[in-house]
Amino acid sequence: MLQKALHRAGRISHPARVMVTAAEAHRSHWQQALWFMRAEHRFVSESPGWSLLTTAAAVLAIAVQTPTALITLLPARCYVADEWTLTLALHRALSERRLHSEGILTLGIMGSGLDEDYLVLREPEDRPTIAVAYTAQRPTQWVARDLVREGAVVASGIYIASAGALAALLYRYWPTLTRKILRHLEKSHVPGVENRITPAIAQEALHAAARPFWDRPPWLTLRALRVAQCGWSSLGSTEAIKRIATP
Repeated sequence: MLQKALHRAGRISHPARVMVTAAEAHRSHWQQALWFMRAEHRFVSESPGWSLLTTAAAVLAIAVQTPTALITLLPARCYVADEWTLTLALHRALSERRLHSEGILTLGIMGSGLDEDYLVLREPEDRPTIAVAYTAQRPTQWVARDLVREGAVVASGIYIASAGALAALLYRYWPTLTRKILRHLEKSHVPGVENRITPAIAQEALHAAARPFWDRPPWLTLRALRVAQCGWSSLGSTEAIKRIATP
């Protein structure tokens, strides 16, 4: 899955611009796949379960250097049957300025899936993207079918926005923690060395965040671009994994 995600990123950006977040506890699973990546482009958490914290660190590292840079957040834990359809949607979202000039954009996959989150959309407007009313987190199968009939889409967890816009939301929701991450990155940055997020910063997140850091990212979905069905699965449960793994 990680290698497929790296290929997916390489189709929309130069490999030298790709960054990865990972957990030290899982190093044996990702070390070999990232052999080609510059060490300073790896953001490693010393405590498992803090992927959102390492993602925030990567976003802030980019924002400090180039706040106007366009960032695409791609989850590695997913399965895509039709990569071409997803790649076309990503290229459209990145190339059409009007799509990402409205703030933070996410991709919503048309169709249904097993144990997925769904974006419930507002009434369509005369715009290429649609405002998101709320996210239904892993509704039961019959509720999901009703939501899809009413126009809901599967939440992909793919976000596109400028580095400055993402950093602004981090400052808004977690100002103290954001400043601490920036200070940590400034003091610990060494060319050729991985960026490491220590347990102390993770503990700070528990106290500083207005809600649990792992609950939901601060870049709450504002607008969604509908993507044709591409066999997407977030692999959110054992049953979903079995469905993909079984021929």
